[in-house]
Amino acid sequence: MNKQYILFMLSLLVLLLCACNREDVEKDNQIDISQLEDVSIESDFVYFKYSDLERDASIIAKVEVIDDLTANNSLTDYMNVEGDTYLINAMSKRKIRILEYYKNDSGKEQSTMEIIEGAAIVGKQFFHDEEYTPLEKGKTYILYLSNETSSGEYSLMSGLNSVIDLDKPFENKKYADIAVKTIINYESDLPVKEKQALLKEKMTFVDDIPDEQQKDMNISVDTYNGEKEINISYANDDGDILIEIDN
Repeated sequence: MNKQYILFMLSLLVLLLCACNREDVEKDNQIDISQLEDVSIESDFVYFKYSDLERDASIIAKVEVIDDLTANNSLTDYMNVEGDTYLINAMSKRKIRILEYYKNDSGKEQSTMEIIEGAAIVGKQFFHDEEYTPLEKGKTYILYLSNETSSGEYSLMSGLNSVIDLDKPFENKKYADIAVKTIINYESDLPVKEKQALLKEKMTFVDDIPDEQQKDMNISVDTYNGEKEINISYANDDGDILIEIDN
């Protein structure tokens, strides 16, 4: 048998074995968070208004998350007090792919980067900042990032206050105004003047806007998983912006 052919087949076999081993390792690292003990960490988050996020973020970007939260990418800090060891900090370092920059004060453009988020897996426990849900692999988000960490690494500015999940942007009613203004600013085709008028006003969410007042925005957002249609209706009611969202 041809010697080169034998070498080729051996090389191919090695590659296949390595690929299988990598898949096995990835499967081993994937953990069903719902099966872990849930440990919520009380957090003193600063609430940012939309204008604060836009002004203070070092990076605003549409991203795809390219890894799972695992024990391997979780980071912990411990403190020893009189012989007893206490967990004092739990976070993780997540990998994202940049799909589009909306703002970038970092001085460089990266196709991928790592960010810090307030969630970690330690043993059989799932630690997370209060009210925080970790980013999901394969999903598309708009993130507001800051590098004002002790290490200088980039992190979410303020938990879910700085995260817009483009698959379900209005699910978290607490930050619905952030999601609406973010999507209008970065994803809509509204004229700049009309867009800016909406962004600076306080928004009131209602179940139904009268037809004679209503204006509709049908916004197509490109995500990693395909195009997403987001429908927002609005009206100016004596200076108050009424918003009706289609979930």
